[in-house]
Amino acid sequence: MRTSSKPWYWKAKDAWYVQIDRKQVMLAKGKAKKAEAKRRWHELMSEGLPRDAPFQLCIDRYLTRIGPPTHRSRKVVLDAFARHVGKVPASRLTKRHVETFIKPNWSPSTTRSAIKTILACLNRAVKDGLLDANPVKDVEKPAWERREHIMTPEELQRLLAAAREPFRTLLIAMAETGCRPQEICGVRVENCLPDQGMWLVENKTRNQTGLKMRPIYLTAKLVELTRGLMAGRTEGHLFLNRYGKPWRTDTLRCRFKRLREKLGLGRGVLPYGTRHRFASDAINGQRLDSLVVARLMGHSDPAMLARTYFREDASAMQEAMEKARGNT
Repeated sequence: MRTSSKPWYWKAKDAWYVQIDRKQVMLAKGKAKKAEAKRRWHELMSEGLPRDAPFQLCIDRYLTRIGPPTHRSRKVVLDAFARHVGKVPASRLTKRHVETFIKPNWSPSTTRSAIKTILACLNRAVKDGLLDANPVKDVEKPAWERREHIMTPEELQRLLAAAREPFRTLLIAMAETGCRPQEICGVRVENCLPDQGMWLVENKTRNQTGLKMRPIYLTAKLVELTRGLMAGRTEGHLFLNRYGKPWRTDTLRCRFKRLREKLGLGRGVLPYGTRHRFASDAINGQRLDSLVVARLMGHSDPAMLARTYFREDASAMQEAMEKARGNT
């Protein structure tokens, strides 16, 4: 079974169709039945031989299992890769397809992330029975590159001083919680529990932990800020821009970039910079236990914290050595 396209709406017949084996097959009647048409398309494809599965079907199946925090970024990568390979069936993809997709100006981290997303999609297709095996499983990924420049406390203060509302309020919340940019953009009023001192956000690691939501604990300052932003609302995104629309992660990147260039700040002044700053302050400044910090940041153990966020501070390590020898 071969398909030459994704489902499309045929206005004259008020129905959704797909072309399979050079024949037009109706999937669902009515323009509003797009979801039903896509489900039927998936069923038809699953009935065919695994080796004939189109890459777009693999993408659609994979994205249904990805939570909102990472759905958009992974969809961007996979859609771009789908355009790059054209009509090549998923089983006929090669390492060459992946290698030519990577742009020369991409950093090792960006390249690694893109390859991991493609591999994850195809691995999911194997589990779903769409493929017999991942055809590009042996593609090489560049080594993970640790970010060497992080936002300094002084840079954070300058950023806060220069930011205008409502971006400034969002920035305060990012700095106070250390949460991921996609998490802060996704906080919803119905998941805000100021009386309990927490927000509930979509859990990025839900496939590993089994938990759909994770708590973000709030300081007293953020509890009051949350109550003010809710202001009687019972639903919708908590943080809104000046047009009353939810913030998006790409908008955050643009805001940080403009302020970084305007103020002449370092390369570590990025949306994730507040998260790196939070981790460093908690461990080196407040001397908090690494497991506690990891849990506050949404990790199940300190491994990711040590590999990605921890920055060794000489004075903190000297103090730790004195304590280790019982000298303080």
